[in-house]
Amino acid sequence: MSFFSHCLIILLLVSIAFAHSLDEWRTRSVYQIVTDRFALDDDMKERIICDPIRSIYCGGTWNATKKHLDYIQELGFDAVWISPVFANIDGNDNIGEAYHGYWTKNIYQLNAHFGTEEDLLSLIDELHRRDMWIMMDIAINSMAVAGPITPHSFKEHVPFNNPSYYHPLCWVDYELLDIKNLQDCWLGDERIALADVDTENPVVVEKLERWIKDFVEEFHVDALRLDAVKHAPNEFWKKIAASAGVFTIGEYFTGSPKEACEYQKSGMDSFLNFPLYWPISWAFNRTGMEFDALKYAIDQERGNCSDVTVLGTFISNHDLPRIAHNNTDQARVMGAITFNFMFDGIPFVYYGTEQNLHSYHDPFNREPLWEYGYDTKNPYYSLIRTMNNFRKQVIKDDSEYVKRISHILKTKRKYMVFQKGDVITVTGNWGVHSPEGLTIQFMPDNFRQGTELIDIISREKFKVNARNTLLVPIKNGFPRVLYPANKFKESLPQVNCTLLPEVKFVPSVTVTTHYVKPPTTMPEGYPKGHHPSIYAIAVERSGQSFSLPPAQILIQFVLILFLAQLVAFVTLVL
Repeated sequence: MSFFSHCLIILLLVSIAFAHSLDEWRTRSVYQIVTDRFALDDDMKERIICDPIRSIYCGGTWNATKKHLDYIQELGFDAVWISPVFANIDGNDNIGEAYHGYWTKNIYQLNAHFGTEEDLLSLIDELHRRDMWIMMDIAINSMAVAGPITPHSFKEHVPFNNPSYYHPLCWVDYELLDIKNLQDCWLGDERIALADVDTENPVVVEKLERWIKDFVEEFHVDALRLDAVKHAPNEFWKKIAASAGVFTIGEYFTGSPKEACEYQKSGMDSFLNFPLYWPISWAFNRTGMEFDALKYAIDQERGNCSDVTVLGTFISNHDLPRIAHNNTDQARVMGAITFNFMFDGIPFVYYGTEQNLHSYHDPFNREPLWEYGYDTKNPYYSLIRTMNNFRKQVIKDDSEYVKRISHILKTKRKYMVFQKGDVITVTGNWGVHSPEGLTIQFMPDNFRQGTELIDIISREKFKVNARNTLLVPIKNGFPRVLYPANKFKESLPQVNCTLLPEVKFVPSVTVTTHYVKPPTTMPEGYPKGHHPSIYAIAVERSGQSFSLPPAQILIQFVLILFLAQLVAFVTLVL
């Protein structure tokens, strides 16, 4: 064997060493940060007023993130997803700055606002020293262009510095439901456009395959979060994932399990579980859909996906309202957090969830965390810490735990009971004012009469009765997570179950309504008792629209007419 062959084998072994298996990733939990908003350097000379609505750089850096890793690690997380690291377009242009990292300009240059190459490598090295993994967010199927949009030479964009590397300008129109429009047209508008890179051009694909391989190796990347995957063909992502050689999880923004699961089958390891995000939100926010719809979505996903145990489960992120938005009830929020950790998949938690931040969507939900004091004593922080540590304990006790599919033991409109291995979770939307004497009765799997189980949240114990059933009282609407008492470790951190004063806030919301005719027949297997107009709302929310039944549209129309007449009258009088 030649010297060159020996060297090639060594290089391959080194690259493989950085790649963690799916089995390894199933055991992890991921903490997502917005780098610019997570932490400031202690020696920062000038602090600006960081109002999220201004959408400007606030000063968060990789170095500051490194200094706050104790905060993340004490929460129990062993993987961190950071904002895209590449150079973005500069300037404000009346739409804000690229503090989020998604307005890519040069993939061979880092974003100087976040620090230097040495700072980034130092952060990654420190994560690895703690046995924590780094998930890099990449937005590579578009390049950002500041207005005026046309004509544009792209001469400052690297490596795609010529119009021939892009699809011709046309705007994405979600109303068309056309895959070619989604994959070939541009996102954004005349102020800031995301010029669509031609990912079917062999030259483009070859450049990106070579680049992603080098990037992963240079920065010791453990995983990639692929942005906006529905806007490029499956075949492109398959090649990118293969060239990267690490765990890949895609952002496929859809409420349809069938659509999202197709991308998992095409070569990506996983996707962020948007098809469950909306049903989870509805279930814990008491919108009328509740747990029947969540059960239906779970069944649909299991019927379409190749592996649901590796999907990224989440209840908030940087694009969507936080779980506590429009839901000030402590028990419901804690119930959603518990579901996020105990159900199938890899738990993802958006920074600030542990502080119960309750803002609306982008840009309000990108708050500066330093303004909230990094409190480690509140109920939400303590719950997440306990969930993380308990999950790790169970994985040690049962090596197959993360591969097991949760068995849903009981579903009602107000609650769900499911069992995964030896862990039973009871969670619902009763709220802190749950009825006195509320008790949930169910038959667990594989536990005989007399088996004693402990709730890891309250530390109360319960026994399986002579009928092989459990009677579990609900207190203050809090979730229950039950585990065999003889396996429980007393060293598990305790949850702070203090009831906090209800936070009152008035959200600022812009709503655009349009009527969507409800389906005359319901999909097979859809929970009975739901009006078709409610199902129409669910479908439209998945498409990022909010539709109202005809009666509400009529009421809204009458109100608009009344206001118009009132304005006309006041104008005439004045």
